[in-house]
Amino acid sequence: MGLLEEIALRLSSQGVGTTNAGSTGWLLSAWDFSGPSTANDWQIAIVPTGGFGAEVSEGTTHLTRPTFQTLVRGGTPGGRSSTGLWAKVEALITALELYQGTLSGHKYLDIQLQGEPSFIGRDANQRPIVSVNWLALRSRTT
Repeated sequence: MGLLEEIALRLSSQGVGTTNAGSTGWLLSAWDFSGPSTANDWQIAIVPTGGFGAEVSEGTTHLTRPTFQTLVRGGTPGGRSSTGLWAKVEALITALELYQGTLSGHKYLDIQLQGEPSFIGRDANQRPIVSVNWLALRSRTT
């Protein structure tokens, strides 16, 4: 299982969203928002953004340092309030920030918030989007 799927697993286990496309709640997707442009207003996309070189920590443990971005998209104007969007951003941060544990056999020593959440504008359907950037310290060994 790759980084994006592991992050989605963590968010799903914490009740932040679901990977079930038939759900009426917040949908989690990898790479970008899924579905037709008019569907699935409330989504969280997990996007890889590169990362930094591997490092050795605690003797011979090799760590990768991937970076990723979460994009949180709210509903259309007149739909759910923007406070729901920002509450979801806070729930996402609570679920990921400083996480230490194992996901699908990979050990996470830390997931670090990089900067503050940023409103980056609206999509073609006027749905607001907030980005949150992350750095993970992830064990290469399973």
